[in-house]
Amino acid sequence: MSNGMPFTKENAAIHGKRGNIIRWSQAIAPVTDTPLPASAVQQAAGVAQAIARENLEYKEIRLVRVRKQLDLIDAAMFKEANKRNPDGRKLRELADAQKRLDEQERHLSDRWVAGTLKTQPRDKDRLNAQSEPTTEPVREVCQVVPPDNCATIIPTSIGPNTPNG
Repeated sequence: MSNGMPFTKENAAIHGKRGNIIRWSQAIAPVTDTPLPASAVQQAAGVAQAIARENLEYKEIRLVRVRKQLDLIDAAMFKEANKRNPDGRKLRELADAQKRLDEQERHLSDRWVAGTLKTQPRDKDRLNAQSEPTTEPVREVCQVVPPDNCATIIPTSIGPNTPNG
């Protein structure tokens, strides 16, 4: 370290301040508004398309491979289940593998899990709902008062002679 000082938690703040001073004192290169040459833009677009195509090809190849594995597991499960004495452990392992592959297949084919896709209101509907005044009538709040002839019985004890007992 500088000045022969070891880096410890006591002098970490000092080293941090020194580093920030050096970092922020360096001149920042000015941003120029010179446009890129057309060949560079075309080359960048071509590279981006090639990467997207490569990713799509990999995704499609992987999807085919996962579906083949699912078919093999389905056949193995069918074969094991139709045996005279099927092995429960092997069936469970095959079912677990099928579940994992099914999840991969769902992701690769860009499908949603049932119940997770919620429909969102369109922006136009949301804006109209916020900007339009409500046309519902204003309800008055009134207090309900029991009539005078209504007697309430509150028992002091519960037993055979009380009305609630």
